[in-house]
Amino acid sequence: MTNIGAERFLPARPGLPAPAARSREGCDLFRNATQTVFWAGRQGAAYMIVGEQPGDQKDRRAAPFVGPAGRILDRGLEEAGTPPRRSGRRRHPNPRDGLS
Repeated sequence: MTNIGAERFLPARPGLPAPAARSREGCDLFRNATQTVFWAGRQGAAYMIVGEQPGDQKDRRAAPFVGPAGRILDRGLEEAGTPPRRSGRRRHPNPRDGLS
């Protein structure tokens, strides 16, 4: 298996999306979110785990994969010998509706 890394998924200038995301006007999901939850991890990562839009705990804490599901994920990754890395975006008002 070829290790392609996560670089191709990251902007060339990592700080670039932050100012635009703070205005939260580029996406209808901003109405029910308090802030943007950014990814966290290292650029040379061999893999990336992407979850659904942040839930209320993630939105309030501005941190992805927190709460009960995040603890389960962290425990599973630690048991597999892999340190946790995180990713996230915005909270949808009704997660079952998706992005429609």
